[in-house]
Amino acid sequence: MYRVTDQELTTLASVKSGLYLGFLGISFGCLVAFWIVLKTVSALSEKDYTTFFVLTFVSGFLTLFCGVMAIPEILSSKRLVTTIRGTASGDD
Repeated sequence: MYRVTDQELTTLASVKSGLYLGFLGISFGCLVAFWIVLKTVSALSEKDYTTFFVLTFVSGFLTLFCGVMAIPEILSSKRLVTTIRGTASGDD
């Protein structure tokens, strides 16, 4: 049997990866919505077009940022779970 340490539980309970994934989904949804508006609405004023262009750019940047931040968190959690499972199955 593998004894889980307090540090391992704290790492698994970390909300960072879930938080990054949540914001990744939200920002990707915004990116798609703003891009669709830019490509389909032809009657936008110059001010509205600029506003949607900036919102699309910011959404794209946030999507990229959240995706890059979520990947190491997910990989770290997977490695920890694999380590725990490997050690636990080795004791049986």
